[in-house]
Amino acid sequence: MERGAWGRGAYSAGDAAGDRGTGGGRIAGGARRRRDPSGREAVEQSDCGVRSAECGVRISRIRNPKSTAKLTDFGIGQVVSEEILAQVTKAGFTQTLVGPSSSSQTGTFVYMAPELLAGKPASAQADIYSLGVVFYQLVTGDLARPVTTDWSEEVKDPLLREDLKRCFAGNPTARFARAGELATNLRSLPERRAAQAEREAQDSARRETALREVLKVKRGLTLNWRQATMGAMLTVLAGWCLLISRFDFGLKALSFDLPFALRPDIRPGEVLIVYMDDESRRRLGQDLGRLWDRSLHVNLVNQLTRWKAKAIVFDILFESPWPDPKVDEQLAAAMRAHGKVVTAATVETTHPQGGPITRRGILPVEPIRSASVFGLAEFPGELDTRIRRRPQNPSWGALVELPLKTIEVLGSRPGDRTRSPWLNFYGPPGIIPSMSYFEVLETNAAQRSYISDKVVFVGQGKAITPAGVRSFDEHGTPYTRWTGLLSPGVELQATAFLNLWRGEWLTELSPFAEVIVLGFLGIVFGFGLTMFRTSVAAWIGAAGVCLIAGLALWLVWQQHLWFPWLIVCGVQIPCALGWSVLVNSKRLYAERELLRAAIPVEQARLAGSSALAEAATETAPSPSHAGAERTTADGSALTELDSAGSRAPEVTAASMAPAIPDHELIRMIGEGGYGQVWLARDVIGSYHAVKVVYRRKFSNAEPYEREFRGIQKFTPISRTHRGLIHILHVGKNDREGWFFYIIKLGDDEVSGQKINPATYSARNLAQELKKRGKLSFAESLELGLALTEALQHLHSHQLIHRDIKPSNIVFVNGQPKFADIGLVTDLHERSPATTYVGTEGYIPPEGPGTAAGDVYSLGKVLYEASMGKDRKQFPELPTSLAERADCEALLKLNEIILKACDPNVQARYPCADQMQVDLVRLQTERRGHAAK
Repeated sequence: MERGAWGRGAYSAGDAAGDRGTGGGRIAGGARRRRDPSGREAVEQSDCGVRSAECGVRISRIRNPKSTAKLTDFGIGQVVSEEILAQVTKAGFTQTLVGPSSSSQTGTFVYMAPELLAGKPASAQADIYSLGVVFYQLVTGDLARPVTTDWSEEVKDPLLREDLKRCFAGNPTARFARAGELATNLRSLPERRAAQAEREAQDSARRETALREVLKVKRGLTLNWRQATMGAMLTVLAGWCLLISRFDFGLKALSFDLPFALRPDIRPGEVLIVYMDDESRRRLGQDLGRLWDRSLHVNLVNQLTRWKAKAIVFDILFESPWPDPKVDEQLAAAMRAHGKVVTAATVETTHPQGGPITRRGILPVEPIRSASVFGLAEFPGELDTRIRRRPQNPSWGALVELPLKTIEVLGSRPGDRTRSPWLNFYGPPGIIPSMSYFEVLETNAAQRSYISDKVVFVGQGKAITPAGVRSFDEHGTPYTRWTGLLSPGVELQATAFLNLWRGEWLTELSPFAEVIVLGFLGIVFGFGLTMFRTSVAAWIGAAGVCLIAGLALWLVWQQHLWFPWLIVCGVQIPCALGWSVLVNSKRLYAERELLRAAIPVEQARLAGSSALAEAATETAPSPSHAGAERTTADGSALTELDSAGSRAPEVTAASMAPAIPDHELIRMIGEGGYGQVWLARDVIGSYHAVKVVYRRKFSNAEPYEREFRGIQKFTPISRTHRGLIHILHVGKNDREGWFFYIIKLGDDEVSGQKINPATYSARNLAQELKKRGKLSFAESLELGLALTEALQHLHSHQLIHRDIKPSNIVFVNGQPKFADIGLVTDLHERSPATTYVGTEGYIPPEGPGTAAGDVYSLGKVLYEASMGKDRKQFPELPTSLAERADCEALLKLNEIILKACDPNVQARYPCADQMQVDLVRLQTERRGHAAK
């Protein structure tokens, strides 16, 4: 107890010894407290026994650091050694104080040591026991909690748990000899914790070293060919399925767009764009939304001819004659004078209702058509309406795309330029050099050098309209994803021309090549990542993403080649990594189990001592970190094995299991407080559960012998009733200090009696309630009838169970049975063995050890099963009870439960058969109600 952490006790004169403390705190007994010269509190031994180490005190938070806790109420104290009073005047001392004449069974029941309850004389060790109870209550924060068999679960600090274990030892000589020893241990807790942490670090290093030696597993890499092959298949299929489906468009489009966003812009110099923009419209007096005066185009062509433009490309459709025919003649003459003019054409598609689809080419009007060459000016849009490729294979006649026609006009052969339609963009909108239309018409000599020897594209630019700044011919490009800007159609024509002229168009891998690439990379990552542990696989996967992305960017920028690489980075590698995580989670569990079994054996081998092997096995780390609590066929609390994970290697059975006659121990399926439970197979192939109880698990022999006595008493009747778990065989090895019993294997949670050794998980009532929450009225009634019948059969043989709870009720072929019978004892035995064993919440107020006490525990079980609430909430009813269809029946069942769990033992069912009579009456009543 830390100084200043708790309040001091206040004696109440009206309290009576043996009655106090039920609602107050508990202060340590068997010792007196003083302040040592250094100012620290100490607990020192006294030969004056308090015998009732409790008092009616109120524990409160101390705000004054000088406050101390003191013992009070020495009314039943006793001097157990008169030697200490040799120099003390005895005048006024009563005979009760100085002699052992008073009864040893005075005091408060909860705080009395087992030997006092058995009638033995008081001792300092009995006060140590009481002091431990007080500390236990302070640690748990419940100042009325008794010490039950599961007390250690409430104490999280292992060092404090060991100290309390010495206080609660059944053999008084195993307890602290002096209260001062306990005080020393409590003061040194920080130093002991630091030393323990250092030992754990050293043990962890030794375990890892032993694991490497035993398992021969290289750090980071573990071969598992079959699972790696499955991972490769899944990864390849994921990539292929996405490639052939329409769902891949987003990743495919992003695979095309992303390299442009990361590449520096390129400003080409072979082309100039002349925009018919808003400034030109204003200066030249052209109305918005109407055709431009064609005579302006005559002047434009003449000016470009004078300034020696290499070619002129009109992204303008001259589909109708100008009102003044002379203007068309003048434009045609200007085009002939230049000699390399290309105009736009298009294809009109009509689909009349009920008629066939027809396509009509819209060509330039004569005489412009004869004076120039013309090409298709349309671009095919993608699913997201953005432009990524030029037109290919026109659907009308011999019409050739406009950029390709320009190449022909310049005297170059198309060659293989027609094979790939994918555009290679040089930058966002505006990256290609441009001028306004009006600027070309100005007689500015400086413009001549700017235009000379360039291919000039003429087309629509942006204009200011009532709806805002817009163009009548704009399209999305890969850059639109990042900038939101649209590109004029004439800029797309210029980009396509530059790609063809400079040989910089992009080429996509063929479908066959893409299938091969995705298949190869799927195998590499799907197989490879599975071979590595999760942390290593994550780093390799990240490196793979970077490598594939870098390769894709290099191919686009340098080799003008692209493929849907984001399917690999965004789908296949994450798929492979996810599979690796799943496989390694299973593998980790298997290795952890093997480590738990192999390290103690290996340490014993290295030490050359079989005795060390036994001790190491006893202290082997519990597998509780690897799974959740589960109950085996005998109902003991266990650690659940991961049924989805890999099976623990057979070394578990070979190196740790004792030799059981005619049985092969397959694997340890759990470990309870008293021993281990194994799944076993006999010589004819039948499966059983074998529980092995070790003497070394206990600080003294009494609990070990008590467990064996329970088996001795229960075994003769275990097969005489269907509601009791069947014990098939019992054996004992006194030399090595263990005994075992073989029991009928309970149903598997999923498959019943169809047992799969690798995934077996026992079905019990606790698991049922955890999954379902509660049982129906009919199920609860059937459960109560079956268990009261079995309990009455047990009582009729003068035996009591003492630990009835949901986890100790298992199912065999669907039949509920009482299990975990280690605490079974004689009905009329009243000894320390019958006091406060069991599980908190199921123990009756008067303590276990009677038939009525078992009925109380069974009532709590039925309360949890029917109402779906924890036993500590009894007798509270669920708020949703009124909404249940079986509400009326449940309320009548609850009346029986209330009587079974009555705190007053006189008002409770004295035995199980009377409770069963009421349950049968309720069943008959409900059947009659249903018949009506």
